[in-house]
Formats: sequence, structure tokens, C-alpha cells
Amino acid sequence: MSNLIDRGTFVMGTGSRDAALDRNVILKLERKILGGRCVEEQIDRLNRWQLASSPLLMKEKGEILLRRGRLLEAQKVLADALRGLADGAMQQAMLSAMALLAMVYLRTGQPGAASTLLKFLQDEAAGQGFEPCSGHVEWALALGGHLIGATPEAAAEYYAAAADKFADSGDWRRTSLVLADHLFRQYFAAAREDWFAALHRLDHAAAFDPEARRLGRLIRAFDAFMAGRRTEAAALLNEAGEDAPLTGIWSRISAELARQLQLFRGIDGNPDLDSGYPAMNSPDLEAESLAELTRYLQVVLTDNREEARLSESRQNSMEQLGLHPVFRSIARKLRELAAEAGAASRTEADTATGATISGQTEAGIPAGVD
Repeated sequence: MSNLIDRGTFVMGTGSRDAALDRNVILKLERKILGGRCVEEQIDRLNRWQLASSPLLMKEKGEILLRRGRLLEAQKVLADALRGLADGAMQQAMLSAMALLAMVYLRTGQPGAASTLLKFLQDEAAGQGFEPCSGHVEWALALGGHLIGATPEAAAEYYAAAADKFADSGDWRRTSLVLADHLFRQYFAAAREDWFAALHRLDHAAAFDPEARRLGRLIRAFDAFMAGRRTEAAALLNEAGEDAPLTGIWSRISAELARQLQLFRGIDGNPDLDSGYPAMNSPDLEAESLAELTRYLQVVLTDNREEARLSESRQNSMEQLGLHPVFRSIARKLRELAAEAGAASRTEADTATGATISGQTEAGIPAGVD
């Protein structure tokens, strides 16, 4: 049976014995999912007929697609899962599917659809005091709170509640991802001591989930870069690259951070710098925004004011599609860092010129002057 699943050739209904074995596999996976276990590898081995037989498995598949950045596929799978779960009696799984679908809407620039789901989830969370709700609900509310009037403080509480729920169930992969989202998206909004407390929690999760260690290195590299410590940021990013590669949006964050460091090193004339960027009008709003931030830094560093204004206009358009406020804060910080780098470069040039003039004067230049 497992061989049939591995080859992806099993089709429901080919025989009563096979159908019974197939159903047994699905029930076992469903129990693991309800227990908070990670079943990503097993889900990947199922064919579409097996997935379609269980809305719960479809929800899990949709989350995997979301995590990998395959957003249009994730939207379809999660919408189908939500319809199936709504017909059953699995309210918590239904709310989880709704939360995941809201996350997809956030990432694909559909603020109206996202807000509708988020408001419903917010009412559910408030009415149930969080306890019966899945960690996905709080996670979605944290990510999209800016669309429904939630304060940064409320978003921090949602992040903490989501991380607590996933950790309590032993789901360290989701715990790691929630904490990384918290650290990245609330980098400018959180008090510094609160930010480091969340980073400490991510370090703790690394004892149980290898991806937490990779995410921790990336977050520390981002922190060093935002603080202007570019040598430290590059070293941390290199360390992160020594591990298995990150996936989804974290892979894009890592790639853009590397490109931005490259720009500051003054080797931005390479025409290959734009290779690998998501195409404009990509379905992934956040990946497109991250690439736009790198383009913005490039034109700001070269003092191309016209192109900088065009980039700012594109960033404003993305904000209208519900983009998280952290991206605007990053743009402002990049402009500050570019200005500091330009001032430092001018100071070094002036110093070098002064030294040259001084050397010439000491040597009796220009000649013929008494």
C-alpha cells in the first residue's frame, strides 16, 4: 500500500481491500493532524484522490502550499477544504482553514476578502476567549490585524497566543514560523525587550525544530542590517546559508537581504542583480514588495530621484492592496541607511582630498611659489 502511495498511482475505488487500506491511512493522518503533529512528508505522498476524500487533509495541503509560496494553488485547495469542513462538525478545523485562507488573501493582495474573514475570526476569538480556537486563528489576526483596526499591541498578543498554542501541542514548526513572523513584522513596532524575548523563544524552539535555527540566524542578520552593522549581517547571513535553504517568503527575505548588502558593498553595477526577482504583478504581494525594496535602495544609493519617486509610487500602490506596514518602515530605514552611507562616503572622500592637498603643500606644490 505504501508503495502505491509513494508512486502516486493509487486511485480510490479500485477495490474494496485497497479502499479500506486507503481509508485507514487517511484516518491515521487525520488523527495526527488533530493532535498537532507535522505530517508534511506524508501529505506530499498522497494523490489528489486521497486528498479530496478528506477536507482535513486538504486544509493541511493548502497550508503546505502557502508555506512554499504556491499561493494560487493554496487558495483553491483551502477554499475547497473550507467548504468541506463547513458541512461537517469540525468547527476548529473549519476556523483554521478560514484563517489560512485569510493569510493567502493577505499575501495575494485581496484586502476585502481578507478583512471579511478576519472580522469573523476576530468575533469568534473574542466570543470564545481564544481557548477553543486554533493557533491559526490568532496567527491570521496577528498578520492581518492592520486591516481590521487592531493595534500593534493587540497583534503582539495574537502572536504570543498562537505561539503558545502550537508549542503546547508540540507543534514546533508552526511555533517557529509564528515567532519568526512576530520578529520580522513587529521589528519596528515592538519594544526592544519584548522583541528580544520573542527571539529567545525562537532560540528555544530550535532545540525541537531545525528550521527555527535557520530562521533565528536570518532574523539576527536582518536586525544587524537594520542597525547598520553590515559586516555582522553578512556573516550571519552566510551562516544561515550553510544550513538547508529556507522556503517560501523566508527564502525571498534572505535573497533580498543578500542583494541589499551587495548594493552597499558597491558592486551594484552587475546586470545580473535583478535575476530571480518575481515578475511585476506577481500574485505574491510580499515577495514583489521585497524585490521593490531592493530596487528602491539601488536608486536611492545612486541618487536617482526620479526612479526613487516611481518606486515610492509602486510601494504606495502595494499598500492599497493591504500590504503589512512593516514594508513601509523598512523602506524608510533603507533610505536612512543609504543617506548615512552617502554621508560617510563623502566624508572619506573629503578626508582623502584634504590629505592630498596637505601632502602637496608640504612638498612645496605648486612649483615656483616662494
